[in-house]
Amino acid sequence: MKHIPLFSAAALTVGLLISATTTAQEEPKTNYITQATSRLVVPEGEEESEFWKMQRSYFDNVISKSKLVVHYSIYRHAWGSEGATVVETMEFANWNDIDTFTSEESRALAEAAWPDEKARMAFMEKWRGYTDPYHQDEIYRVSLNMRK
Repeated sequence: MKHIPLFSAAALTVGLLISATTTAQEEPKTNYITQATSRLVVPEGEEESEFWKMQRSYFDNVISKSKLVVHYSIYRHAWGSEGATVVETMEFANWNDIDTFTSEESRALAEAAWPDEKARMAFMEKWRGYTDPYHQDEIYRVSLNMRK
């Protein structure tokens, strides 16, 4: 009779260990975040407000219409760096969506928004002219299990 509680305790311990091992091996649910950090530079004779107007136009016509971008944010440095640091983040459900958005979807949406190729190229060139060509790109995995 004394062996039954000991056997039960041992079986329970083994069961808990197997359960913990199985749980620890499960792949956590994640999305991918691309982050581009650049420095805003206003070309001579231009106004910063023009950059933000163009940024809004690109957002409205491309990013907001994307079926692949889960979340988008743009941040501006609050103090220091003369407020020139701009950070853009885009969240995607998987790695392939990053590639598809970059190589296919964003181009198709831009072509739909600016059907005239010369006008589209002029817009893109002017818009990109507001940022320093040096920038930093990063890709992160974000855990979906610990979000508020």
